[in-house]
Amino acid sequence: MAEQVEKRQIELWTIGHSNHEMSRFIELLKEHEIEMVADVRSQPYSGYAVHFSQATLEEQLDKADLEYDFFGQELGGRPEETEFYDNDGKAFYDCLVTTLRFRDGLVRLLKGTLQWKVALMCSEENPTNCHRRRLITWALKLNSPSEPTAQWLTPKYEVIPEDHVHWLKATLSGLSLDNPTVLVRHIRGNGDVIEEQVLREETEAQETHQPNLLEDERWKSAEPIPRDGKVIEEQEFHEAEDEENSPHQLGFLEDEDN
Repeated sequence: MAEQVEKRQIELWTIGHSNHEMSRFIELLKEHEIEMVADVRSQPYSGYAVHFSQATLEEQLDKADLEYDFFGQELGGRPEETEFYDNDGKAFYDCLVTTLRFRDGLVRLLKGTLQWKVALMCSEENPTNCHRRRLITWALKLNSPSEPTAQWLTPKYEVIPEDHVHWLKATLSGLSLDNPTVLVRHIRGNGDVIEEQVLREETEAQETHQPNLLEDERWKSAEPIPRDGKVIEEQEFHEAEDEENSPHQLGFLEDEDN
């Protein structure tokens, strides 16, 4: 008799460090019982919040009895290779998900979720267009147990390659996870939580762009990606600070690692 394959739900959380004080960031993690932070920034430092540079962050998380792991090389949203970008500077996510390094990172991440309650961490408070959502969590999504597909993405014309869908299905089976449901929850800066399904429905309702399929059928980053991160993130932070008139208002920072 064949060994019974465990059926279970993958639970994955995401969070942006934004311009939080370290104490507040750790408080948010503890509040939601996060056990491990998976840092998915390609460049693990922050020009406007220097305490979130990798060494300091890892040290502070260790003091708080929280695990830290760096996934930026595998799952970061700013690949170095020019072939991963279109002429406008948007990253080709449909190409990234088929690379060995990205798939190795996903396997390591999935194994982590079997041991700890994991939160993907990037810089942006709002997950809507951050690569931690649009690239990583979407790359873990299967539409249904019977007919896996990734054509649920928003906008409708952004489709995960079938090669990746089949690879993901085989990988989940190899981890004794037979067609699991992927439950993704995003922690906002004020402590609120929004589930991916709800966020997707909200963004679909707001979607007004009518795509030119000849140009927009690829799965890409939402915006062009500046690759001189530190200068850009500082500029964006100060512009946002001026606009909000308070450096402690959350929800306005652009993603340093989208």
